Amino acid sequence: MLSMVGKASVADFIQRTDILVVMVLVIGVFFKISIFYYASAVSISEMFRLPYRQAVYPVAIIILLQSAMLARSFSEHLSKGGQVLYLIDPVFFVILPVILMVAGSIYKRRSRA
Repeated sequence: MLSMVGKASVADFIQRTDILVVMVLVIGVFFKISIFYYASAVSISEMFRLPYRQAVYPVAIIILLQSAMLARSFSEHLSKGGQVLYLIDPVFFVILPVILMVAGSIYKRRSRA
């Protein structure tokens, strides 16, 4: 994709659009990671009934250590991630929705009675 974007030019005026695309991707990944980090800190603070500011540093240390231990290179990260996805995807796309549907139908039957 990036090689195709690098060859594109807009009316021979705007060239080298690959730099803009990479910047947009990096900024998007930054916001995505920031939102996940904030959500995990708030979730942990809700579980342990703490102010979320007290959960920020422990979550950061956990993320740092896990990222350092998970993979030493990007290719290793991709290969390990691909293996894990085959185990986790069925849980989130099949098993969890079935459990929620069963729980919802049970709740609906109990609320009618």
